[in-house]
Amino acid sequence: MPEKNKAVKIIAFVILAVSLLPWAFTLCVSIISFFAGTEVGLFEATKMVYGADAFMYTWVMYWFVFTPVYVITAITAIISTTVLIVIKKKGASSGDDTPKVIMTCGKICSGKSTYARKLRDENKAVILSVDEITLALFGQDAGEKHSEYVAKLEEYLFGKSAEIAETGTNVVLDWGFWLKSERDYARSFYKKHGIPCELHYISISEEEWDRRIEKRNADVAAGRTSAYYVDDGLKAKFREMFEPPEENECDVVIKA
Repeated sequence: MPEKNKAVKIIAFVILAVSLLPWAFTLCVSIISFFAGTEVGLFEATKMVYGADAFMYTWVMYWFVFTPVYVITAITAIISTTVLIVIKKKGASSGDDTPKVIMTCGKICSGKSTYARKLRDENKAVILSVDEITLALFGQDAGEKHSEYVAKLEEYLFGKSAEIAETGTNVVLDWGFWLKSERDYARSFYKKHGIPCELHYISISEEEWDRRIEKRNADVAAGRTSAYYVDDGLKAKFREMFEPPEENECDVVIKA
């Protein structure tokens, strides 16, 4: 919530509380009198609260002093309550639902795509995936130009993600963000466009990583998935190039 709205909200709360004090005191006196077995109505309760006997309580004083006080405080309470309701509705419809971009970071076979689908369901988001597009266009046969295709797709999807977020929809970027320079560029890009972004890092042990790669390769060979086959060369290359994010880079860390 913007700082201006917070200040208005606090002021409205204070005014509302002060406005209700005369009514609260009068009600308390009436309740106490009722349970004490004495008949004290609103007129008498008002008299008791304000110590009216001390300044010669009269009907004129009642109608021209105390009645206006109750009317004014009632109106003030209604206005304050209305302001609080408007602020709450405004926050619910805008500030609390600001679209954002979530970047998934992690090794191949760490579970990024599964986690991205979970984020999609939780945030009503659109997933943008480099692998999904390259596999749809080239299958396993992108060849030597694979890295070039990936770089161009990432550039395109950065722009597309900003376009989607600006329409009011959350976005999940389902690619690795393996290098710190990539993560720094992404944060700079979204800051420039005024779009909130988060980095969700999926951490995985070496043993679990080996197990998942073995399982994926078996699924690819059996035709159960269209994901990339990870041979020993690709695995070694990736192990050398991957730069795990520092703690201060991560908004969320998931243990796979």
